[in-house]
Amino acid sequence: MTNFDDKTGIHYGAISYHSVIPEALDDVFIQGDNLTYKEAMETAKASLRSCLGEWFNEGTYGGKPSTLDRETDAAWDAISDTWNDQYQGEDEVYLYEQYGYKISNSPSLVCLFVENSPWYTFARPCSPCAPNAGDLDNSELGQSSEYRGLKTYCLGPDWFEDNKAPYPVYSVADGSLVESSVTVAASDTEGENTDVQETL
Repeated sequence: MTNFDDKTGIHYGAISYHSVIPEALDDVFIQGDNLTYKEAMETAKASLRSCLGEWFNEGTYGGKPSTLDRETDAAWDAISDTWNDQYQGEDEVYLYEQYGYKISNSPSLVCLFVENSPWYTFARPCSPCAPNAGDLDNSELGQSSEYRGLKTYCLGPDWFEDNKAPYPVYSVADGSLVESSVTVAASDTEGENTDVQETL
C-alpha cells in the first residue's frame, strides 16, 4: 500500500514546507542526504566505468578489487572536484533520518513526507497527489468524535512556532496523548473516541 507503514499500520504524513519553522526545514536539507545528487554521482561513475571497461580487466582475484574498479576509482578521484563544480541539481530530493524520524521531501508538491516518527496524529486523507497519506495541514478535520481520520505519522511540537503543533501529538510507543494545543476528542491510550471534549 502506498504511503503506509505495513509494520505499524500508520500512514505517512504530508505537510507543506511553509507549515514548519524555517530552522526545522533547513535541518532536512542541510543534515539530510541529497538523494538526487547521489543518484547523479552514481550514474556518472557508472558511465566512467563503462568507458574504462574497454581498456581494463574487470576480473577479480583473492577478493581484491578488479583492475577496472581500481582505475575507475582513480579516475573519479581525478575528476570529482570538476564534476561537483559543474553539477546542477534540479528538484532535488532529500532523505532526513535523525531522532527517530524518516522524512523525505517532494519538490513538485512543496511538502515533506513523514515516513517514520516517534509521534502520530489523526488526519484526513490527502488529495490524489499523495494517495493514502494523511494531510497534516488539515489535521483538525480528522479530530472530531464523529471522524477520526487516518492514523498518521507527524512532526513533534519543536518543528513549529512556539513549540506548539497544530494537531494533537500521540506517542507511537504507547499511544498516549503527549501534546495538544487544539480541542480534541478525549481518548484512551490508543486514541479511541469518547463523547468528552478536552483541551490540553
